[in-house]
Amino acid sequence: MESPGLIRFVARFYARVWHRVHVVGEAIPKDGPTIVVANHTAGVMDGALVYGWAPRPLRTLIKHSILRIPGLASLARLAGSIAVYRKKDNVSPDKNNSEAFSSVREALLGGEALLMFPEGESKSAWRLRTPLRTGTARMAFNAESARNWKLGLRIVPLGIHYIDRDLYRSRVDIRVGKPFTIESYREAHEQNARVAVVQLMEQVGEAIGELILQSADESDEPVLQLARRCWHSRDGSHHHKLQALARGLEKERTHDPAAHAALLERTSSLTKHLNEHGVHPVFGQVAQPPSERKGSPLAILPCLLGRLFWGLPARLCTLLVSRALPKDKIVSGTVLLTLPVGVLWNAILIALVWTQWGPVGGIGLGLLSLIALLPSGVAADSRNAYRGRRNAYAAGLADSPRTLPLTREFHLFHSDVDRLARSGKDGD
Repeated sequence: MESPGLIRFVARFYARVWHRVHVVGEAIPKDGPTIVVANHTAGVMDGALVYGWAPRPLRTLIKHSILRIPGLASLARLAGSIAVYRKKDNVSPDKNNSEAFSSVREALLGGEALLMFPEGESKSAWRLRTPLRTGTARMAFNAESARNWKLGLRIVPLGIHYIDRDLYRSRVDIRVGKPFTIESYREAHEQNARVAVVQLMEQVGEAIGELILQSADESDEPVLQLARRCWHSRDGSHHHKLQALARGLEKERTHDPAAHAALLERTSSLTKHLNEHGVHPVFGQVAQPPSERKGSPLAILPCLLGRLFWGLPARLCTLLVSRALPKDKIVSGTVLLTLPVGVLWNAILIALVWTQWGPVGGIGLGLLSLIALLPSGVAADSRNAYRGRRNAYAAGLADSPRTLPLTREFHLFHSDVDRLARSGKDGD
């Protein structure tokens, strides 16, 4: 089932404009029956992100309550999403999900690709919520057995991780694991279907777990978050070092809780000071004067227009949503609220210009608002990178009397996480 071009365009627009997406690893097969499985930390926007990035249309399994949300329900139906019922929704899953199982089976037998989040719900956490829901395995076996285990269904694990997830132009890493088939489960499934389902979900969990940064304890997440900002690389080479750091933190928390508590306190202090100075730290980067920005003042115009047309309503929506929704729903709420508010704000601006300068002025302003959107994102990236270099030199990591305490904090943190990463690696 090919999704409408408009829906694909909207999803790709969101994925490429709201975020900076870096993809590492294997590729999703471009044809054939496929189930993509991923971790789930950002509500419905996880689905929009993967749907917009994927090289082929994906039919996403969604909770049935989404179909009660005006607008979002229409988009979900147009995208070919399949609604499922959960026990927590106070319905009988076995009774209501027969249609979902049938739809999934027909889609896979027809060679389509589906996106599933086997954790069952979105939570803002750096670890998989286990045990995973068994629906993915049951649906996969249902389709594969219908073709006498010759369907060739492939399961593709994804790891999604955000940096500064709730901000415009936040960074997202999508790690794609190696696809695997399920024919080898035939004998186990024929002997005991329940056991086979559990075994397959364990394999799915292990495959996703290798692609995400898992923290054994929530208290370790600030350390991992700051280290990730410092170690980030486009090719994903930082991932294994961060996994080793997570293991090292777990070991230190168990064997030396006092040292672990001291590290958490130092991390909190350093993060606060870095944010105060506006510094984006990079381990191993030598602080040096940033080059002067050159170019025509006209190059700044798209950024200014973008902030006027879209930045102001987006900022307002972010402030409102962050106060009203839990962490894992902030990005979804912000994007969904910014769209109508941004359109309304632009309509007001266009109407004001129209009344003063007529249709030409109004239409011209409307075109400018669209033209300025994409360049404003690029300009924002450039501006943030320049500010990071400037502040790192002027206020962050230069050995001056004013910044010497911050310098010491930074190098101590660097030493701590390097030591713990080596400790975690030694435990492999």
